[in-house]
Amino acid sequence: MDLKCDPGLGSACSQKDECSEPKSVCHNGTCICGTGYYDINGVKVIGGTCTSKVGLGSSCSQADACSDTNALCSNSECTCRSGFYDDNGSSDQGGICQQNSEFHYV
Repeated sequence: MDLKCDPGLGSACSQKDECSEPKSVCHNGTCICGTGYYDINGVKVIGGTCTSKVGLGSSCSQADACSDTNALCSNSECTCRSGFYDDNGSSDQGGICQQNSEFHYV
């Protein structure tokens, strides 16, 4: 009997549908979580599970858990990076990180 093990997250792969973890894809020869998901074990560890990224104001446990590309996980909460603000206000969940604008007067 010939058994084949499908690669998990962080493992080498060669085809897009070869990775065993649901919601994962083969990207540049490695199984990674697809768009909108992150590996709860971290990207440098083989194995893990893809879980949905979370929005601003939501609790998080690692840097890539936040869905907004201009957000980071700080004090266990997704917040906007320096130079950005939450367009939904700082007390509500949700919103989008917008770039701060500087006004120049002539």
